[in-house]
Amino acid sequence: MLDILIANIVKIYRTGMGVDRIRNNLYLGEIDVVAWCKIKYWIIGR
Repeated sequence: MLDILIANIVKIYRTGMGVDRIRNNLYLGEIDVVAWCKIKYWIIGR
């Protein structure tokens, strides 16, 4: 699953519903979802 995120990091689409879905699925609370995904990409993907 993480490989898919890393492969498509530039395609992250920021709709309200999409952000809410990612936030709920990953239990992120009020964290900025797009920033969280990008940080994970830079830490794990490189």
